[in-house]
Amino acid sequence: MRQLVTGLVISITLVLAGCAAVLVGGTAAGVSVVHDRRDSMVVFKDKKIEFAAIARLRENKDLNPNVRVRFTSYNQVVLITGQVFNVQEREQIQQQTQSIPDVSKVVNELT
Repeated sequence: MRQLVTGLVISITLVLAGCAAVLVGGTAAGVSVVHDRRDSMVVFKDKKIEFAAIARLRENKDLNPNVRVRFTSYNQVVLITGQVFNVQEREQIQQQTQSIPDVSKVVNELT
């Protein structure tokens, strides 16, 4: 009987710990959307653009695997930051990003 109670207590603790993480994460995401001036659909499009840019970067086997690139989209304007090894990689990443649907402008700050 004691083992059953101990097992239940451990199980409940693990389940509640998971719920707390989900609750805190969900609350943080909700607060960021509430305080953002953009419409929720615009925020969704911006996140979709960022994920698409990351996916295209990972799929491109011509790039040096050690490039460091970050994409930030705000109102469909994408800021590319990071480091690449040559001008060709810089231009290739910019062209890939510009070809993503819904991207209105690309600001390339790669060095």
